[in-house]
Amino acid sequence: MFRYTMPNRNRQNRQHRQITHVQVVRTDADTRTVELSFSSDTPIRAGEVEEILVHNPDAVDLRRLNAGAPLLFEHDTERQIGVVQRAWVENGKGRATVRFGNGSFAKQVFKDVRDGIRQLVSVGFRILDAIEQGGRRIVRKWEPLEVSIVTISADHSVGVGRSLSNHSNTASRRITMPQTLEQDNELKLLRRKESLRGIAQTLSRRGIDVDESEIERAAKSDTDDATFLRRHLEADAGPQGGADWNILDQRSRGSRNQEFSLTRAIRQLASNRPLDGYEAECSQELERTTGLSAKGILIPTSLFHQRSGHTDGRRTMFANDFQSAGALVGVDQGPTIQKLDATPTVESAGATVLRGLTGTLVLPRQTAGSTAEWLPESGTVDSSKLKFDDITLTPHRLSTMSVYSKQLLVQTSGDIENLVRRDLALRIALGLDVAALAGSGTGGQPRGIYSLDTATSGIGTVDFSGAPTWEKIIEFESALGSADALRGNPQFVVSPAVAGKWKSVSKDSGSGRFLMEGGMVNDYRTHMTTVLSETAHANKALFGNFADLIIGQWGALDLVIDQYSLADQGRIRVIITQLADVAVRHPASFVVSTDSANQ
Repeated sequence: MFRYTMPNRNRQNRQHRQITHVQVVRTDADTRTVELSFSSDTPIRAGEVEEILVHNPDAVDLRRLNAGAPLLFEHDTERQIGVVQRAWVENGKGRATVRFGNGSFAKQVFKDVRDGIRQLVSVGFRILDAIEQGGRRIVRKWEPLEVSIVTISADHSVGVGRSLSNHSNTASRRITMPQTLEQDNELKLLRRKESLRGIAQTLSRRGIDVDESEIERAAKSDTDDATFLRRHLEADAGPQGGADWNILDQRSRGSRNQEFSLTRAIRQLASNRPLDGYEAECSQELERTTGLSAKGILIPTSLFHQRSGHTDGRRTMFANDFQSAGALVGVDQGPTIQKLDATPTVESAGATVLRGLTGTLVLPRQTAGSTAEWLPESGTVDSSKLKFDDITLTPHRLSTMSVYSKQLLVQTSGDIENLVRRDLALRIALGLDVAALAGSGTGGQPRGIYSLDTATSGIGTVDFSGAPTWEKIIEFESALGSADALRGNPQFVVSPAVAGKWKSVSKDSGSGRFLMEGGMVNDYRTHMTTVLSETAHANKALFGNFADLIIGQWGALDLVIDQYSLADQGRIRVIITQLADVAVRHPASFVVSTDSANQ
């Protein structure tokens, strides 16, 4: 099946599609080249239907464009003004670099493009595969044939007229298919594949290849985006992916001096000596691969994470670690004894953590789906519109500071090295926990779960309005179930005060059972943490599917040494910065209490 319209030069036979602008990305006067967008997946009215061109590498056959396809003026094959040098698909748009010819007319059109006079582009294409349903045509496979500079075009989103004009001399074939439930399911499957292919492209940029067969299986089994993404990240060589793990994995090759030593790097910087050795090589490679400029040293974030993606220090960082380390370094000067800290929770509760990101991460999200309906023998199924939006994660700066004695850092013990790593990992983990749970979304802080608008976002709520009861506990589960979000592995997160209260409140007057027993509430695992103790949500309860909480981490950790502020005390400050962001895939996957859960 195909549709290709090649217009003649009879302007009266054309059907024009008016727009207001086109995305001409850049021009180069020396090479007479222009980078522009020529198509998008924005719906365009084509006769009696809306037409959508699917944009992914498998859907768009770019071989003809990349083989030197012509750049025309007004789709006139007798007025070629240049050539397509390169074409590609990016972020749901067809893009191309075109080079204008040396002829007088081509030079004039190029000058008009540079001056912003001619800013409209159109593309001629052939349909290879499509389906029609409910007044909408989904073009699943198509082939661009030429690109034209035009005076009137169609696609308002990028200024691109995506099909050539229809007229009486055109060989055109429309695709009509029965309006059946099977077609509706096929459309849903298509949309599911498109969403998964978008994630696969993100993974590809991180060096993780996903076969089309895996996308096919995931779409047919209705695997959600978060599960698909996490499955391939965990199946990779490590949770970092890309250069970060590759750099650190060199420790397994060569001699012992290839071990990355955090304390050695700190000692060198604290002594105003230039960084050298394996630590310097890692930092330089990270600067190259991430594009970050280190103020001190860039550290692979994988240094703080085991292959399972968890950090030992996130569960075992207590003050007695410092006391034990102090016994190892002598009696002259021991390490600073840190305060007792909260236990980071969200990652152990199942949050999806994406490490080693290099650019803004956009995850497609389906917000509405098709519906099935019963029909008489000759009835026609109504159009059910699928709706999508995007979740965008962008870098936010998270910085923390720790203090170490110089005596501690001159030690070469592996215990000291592990202690410093756990300490720094804990600081970052606690900062991420606070943001993920209660971030305000202002002042550079991401927006956390408790800060979602309970009136508009879709997040569920439970109002205790008094002492906790078994009926109120059940409301958390019911709210999640009513939103079709009772999937995966939902868990509770509460403060120690709430846990203590729930352990002492009976379910009823006769069973002898309590609201919380053995770390479980209503058969769901329950985490205790004081990470929210200094916020307005200190004793509120949270229940949800934490796989729908996404934490993104960019590049590497930036570590800076301040050896002057506390020099008279024989101590140094270590400042560490992580670029990170938090997003909630589906607010309805979480339920929060609007008031205290231990009244």
